[in-house]
Amino acid sequence: KSPLTVSFLRDGDVLVAEEHGYFAYDTVRGFRFMLDDGEKILGGGQRVMGMDRRGQRMPLYNKASYGYETEADQMYYGLPAVMSSDKYVIVFDNSASGWLDIGHTEEDVLKFEAVGGRTSYIVVAGESYPALIENYTDVTGKQPLPPRWAFGNFASRFGYRTEKETRDVVRRFRRA
Repeated sequence: KSPLTVSFLRDGDVLVAEEHGYFAYDTVRGFRFMLDDGEKILGGGQRVMGMDRRGQRMPLYNKASYGYETEADQMYYGLPAVMSSDKYVIVFDNSASGWLDIGHTEEDVLKFEAVGGRTSYIVVAGESYPALIENYTDVTGKQPLPPRWAFGNFASRFGYRTEKETRDVVRRFRRA
């Protein structure tokens, strides 16, 4: 109880547990969780760094990354959520700028840090990956299917040079 830590169990076994629980230092606050040996962690948003994010410290704010070649620790969006190979998801309910440290600073610690915002998280579990994703989307919501009219023809070009060219493309779509 001192410090207060929380463990989440599945079938009587610890699925995931806080390592130290909630922390707050000066301008940073967050949570720390223990990582199992060999546990793989996915998530954190769009990045070019491989699927397993273990060993990475990633910024959680949106910033475009132009001109990357083989690696970029930040692309267009950060997502304060991770999925474990142990079949759980942790969603940190906080949209403030922050960081996800997944065993980078301390090998067996997942640390979420933020400069403000809410101090809460959601743990979702599943017996299989499809069940885990189903449970996760039951909590966070699902994108509704667009209306039928939205499933029209899609054309992707860098532009049209003339009105005639544009009309010819539309004519070909109608014919097809």
